[in-house]
Amino acid sequence: MLALLTSGRLWGRWEEYVSSGHGGNKRMLDIPASDYQVSVLEVASSSTDFETLTKIESRGKEKLLSRQFGLNAN
Repeated sequence: MLALLTSGRLWGRWEEYVSSGHGGNKRMLDIPASDYQVSVLEVASSSTDFETLTKIESRGKEKLLSRQFGLNAN
């Protein structure tokens, strides 16, 4: 699990969102962090592999249509 949390992976991505306010996401570059809300939609076990985490994340983006109508440019 540690490999999943290191920089460039899941935890590293969240650290970048927190530190920069946009995490490199092009749709979020010009939006103040106070103008959006982040919510946990699903909790995964600490033993969940990276491939499964990626699928969970993609499924959430598909259900919420966040690529088409939200801030997910990635």
